[in-house]
Amino acid sequence: MSAEGRQVMRAAIYGRKSQEKAEAVERQVETARAFATQHGWSVSDAHVFTDNGISGAEFIDRPGFTALMSAVKSKPRPFEELVLMAPDRMGREQYRTNLALLDIVEAGVRVFFYSNGDELKLDTPIAKVMLGMQNFAGEDYRAQIANKTREALRAKAQAGHVTGTRTYGYDHVAVSDHVERRINPDEAAVVVRIFETAAEGHGNRRIVNTLSAENVPAPGRKGWSKQVLKTLLVNDLYRGVVCFGRSRSAARGGSASTREAAPKAEWTTVARLELRIVSDELWAKVQRRKDATRAHFRRSADGRLLSKPESGLTAEHLLNGIGRCGVCGGALTYMSRGTRTRRSRYYCATRLHRGSCENGKGVPKVELDKLVRDKLTALCADEDQVQSLIDESRERYARTHAAQSAERANVEKETTKLEAEISRLVSALAAGTASADITGAINERRSKVEALQVKLSEPVALVVDKLAVVEGLRRAGLMVLADDREARHALRKLGVDRVVVTPDDAGGWTVEGVADLARLVGVNKGSAGLPPISPHIAGE
Repeated sequence: MSAEGRQVMRAAIYGRKSQEKAEAVERQVETARAFATQHGWSVSDAHVFTDNGISGAEFIDRPGFTALMSAVKSKPRPFEELVLMAPDRMGREQYRTNLALLDIVEAGVRVFFYSNGDELKLDTPIAKVMLGMQNFAGEDYRAQIANKTREALRAKAQAGHVTGTRTYGYDHVAVSDHVERRINPDEAAVVVRIFETAAEGHGNRRIVNTLSAENVPAPGRKGWSKQVLKTLLVNDLYRGVVCFGRSRSAARGGSASTREAAPKAEWTTVARLELRIVSDELWAKVQRRKDATRAHFRRSADGRLLSKPESGLTAEHLLNGIGRCGVCGGALTYMSRGTRTRRSRYYCATRLHRGSCENGKGVPKVELDKLVRDKLTALCADEDQVQSLIDESRERYARTHAAQSAERANVEKETTKLEAEISRLVSALAAGTASADITGAINERRSKVEALQVKLSEPVALVVDKLAVVEGLRRAGLMVLADDREARHALRKLGVDRVVVTPDDAGGWTVEGVADLARLVGVNKGSAGLPPISPHIAGE
């Protein structure tokens, strides 16, 4: 109450600026507060709502606006008046701004614009039309600014200047009144490595895992991901083409951050060969392989994924990625160097792309592939090893599930205890000496017993079908002798994910590899079995 006994009216303030300028929003608040003081209204700091650097087309992710609308609808209302500069501070989207102001007025809050001192009245059709015209002008102004900004950025793109955030593989360098790109050698080497690995058939997930395991610096704070790889592998900038305008802003559903694909006719493309990191040949090879991979996935007419292929695309060469450098642990990759008389070899990818490994010797592809095939063929054909394999797998399974066996004993003990309690409760119920809630106690214990019995039903011993293991090995042996793609599939099923090749002092190589046949034995639950043998292999 005032000194004269009159009730002091409470006012709220709202301020907004599209560009992040704190002083501009503060100036709106100061002017609105002075307007309220002039009218004898009090303003609590809790009722000053602001949004700084948020578009007027944003009505979902706007904290100050959301808090204001929540306060307006609360009971009892914390204020009677709202002061802001003009209708376009509430928003620059015609219909949503109209509705927001209508909701505020209908909630009983009087709205005042300090730019002209007027109170917003929406009690007549002409008043609503006038507000609509003002908000139309606000939205039209926003659209004009957006168009002018887009055209200015288009002009910068045509000149080869930077128009957005930094792209991995490039540095931004200020030149006079604009910013240009320069190739970052270290990141460019990673980009080339990614493209070469993808061209060999490695999937995005596998590449991500390799880069993450090697702690290769990634673009952004979240590190490497499949989405990062997907975006990187289709970025035309890496082949020396600047492309601007692939997407455009499309404020929909109250969100100003929504974007949509722009027609190709609206794109601006400029050749900047000095920015090329990837050759046209390598770029085309990656795109062809990605197209072929997509063709292997069955999709419905609307593009929805139905199923994955039985045998996905993989590397063209048997030991790409599986072969490992014994010096640094990096992957071996196939490469044919020099003249036609020089043999194709596997080389250390770490040395090729980063130069940080001393192993510059190439391992002859034909000899290494043959050695691995011969060893695995002999393994698959040796039935005398099957029983030792089964015994070893049983022992491993028992060790792994030792904790489960201990838990089983505890489960059996708890089950016996609960069944005894149920028996006593049932006897008490039959004798008529039980309380009224005894039925619930019995049901509760029975539910616990049923849950424990489910645990007891789980097998604790590994059951192995020896004939199935022998057949699996036979089929794997046939696949190992097939083409590289089929043979790589067999290697995965045989658990061969690493073949380490180390150069020795005599000019040769030491080869070490481990086959984990747990999938064939059945230790790994849920692992897929070998696919049907291809007709051209079965006939051999």
